[in-house]
Amino acid sequence: MNDKKGFSRLSDLTSEVEPTSEKDTSHTPVQERGGSGINHEHATRKLPGEDNDSFARESARAGSGSFFSGLVKLLLAIPWQLYLVGGVVGYFYFQSGIEDRKINSFQSEIGYYLARNNNSNSVPSLMPGVLPVDLGGRTVDRMLFRIKDDYKPKSAGDVSFVVGFNCSDEVVGSYSDGASGYQKSCDIYVIDVRSHTWSYVGNFTGSEPPKSKKGSGSRTGSHPAQDYLKRAGVM
Repeated sequence: MNDKKGFSRLSDLTSEVEPTSEKDTSHTPVQERGGSGINHEHATRKLPGEDNDSFARESARAGSGSFFSGLVKLLLAIPWQLYLVGGVVGYFYFQSGIEDRKINSFQSEIGYYLARNNNSNSVPSLMPGVLPVDLGGRTVDRMLFRIKDDYKPKSAGDVSFVVGFNCSDEVVGSYSDGASGYQKSCDIYVIDVRSHTWSYVGNFTGSEPPKSKKGSGSRTGSHPAQDYLKRAGVM
C-alpha cells in the first residue's frame, strides 16, 4: 500500500500432542491380608529429619530454584530484537536528558544574552560561541546541537554571539489528507553578547514544504535561521 500523500494469513498455529498411551491396568496380584492384620503404623511414621521445619525449608528452597529457573527461561525466550529496541530507546532517553541539562544551563542566562545596549547596521562575522535563540519565546533552540563543534559554546560563559530569530508560518498549500503545508518566515538578528549590540540581518523565507509526504500531519519547509547558519559555515 502506497502511503505517500500528494501536496495536491496468519499461518494456522497447530500443536502436535502425542496421544496419551492407555494406562496399563494390569496389576500384579497382591496377596490380600486380613483387615485385622494390616499394620497402619507406617502411614504416620516420620523418617529421621523429616520434621515440619525441615520440610518447609526444602519446599522454599525448591520454590526459589524454580522461580529463578523460570525467570532465566523467560529472559532467554525474549527475542534479541526486543533487547536491541530497548537499548536504542534507553540510549535516546539518556541522550535527551543530557541535552535538556545542556539547554537549561544556557537558558538560565537568557536575560544576559538578550540584553540590548546598542543597535548596529553592521552585521558581525560569527566567531566560536554561537547560540541560536527563539526570540519570540526567549528560549534556546535545539538546533544548538547541530552547530559545528568549533562554533558550539562549551558552557554558558562561552557564548559570544546569539543568532536570534522571530518567525511566523504561512499556509501555502494542503495535502490530499487535508493537512496543511507551511512556509516559514523569520526576522534574524545577530547579537554581540559582550557589548550587547544587536544587528538586524533581515527577513528571510525558508523553502516551501515538500510536495509529497508519508504519514499523517502537516509539513513545513526549511527553517530560515538554520539556512542562515549553514550559509555562514556555522552548521
